Amino acid sequence: MTFEIPENLDISYAAAFKKHILTVFSDQGESKLDLSKVERSGLSCVQLLYAAKKHSEANEVDFECNFSDQVWSILDDLGLKKYFI
Repeated sequence: MTFEIPENLDISYAAAFKKHILTVFSDQGESKLDLSKVERSGLSCVQLLYAAKKHSEANEVDFECNFSDQVWSILDDLGLKKYFI
């Protein structure tokens, strides 16, 4: 299943982003998010990413994200980059 991730992950997209993440985890295959085109992200979507990462670790599920440089910078500014390396 393919999802279109917008360039701006602001709070108005958070509910849809949560559904997208849950769908990724419900698939039997690889759990991967492609955020390579994201230019900006609000804190709500960053929190969802962090929660997804922690869920994957707790349940021993592979979870990969392909981040744009902008998202890497946001994660770094928030001290969360280390959790996705």
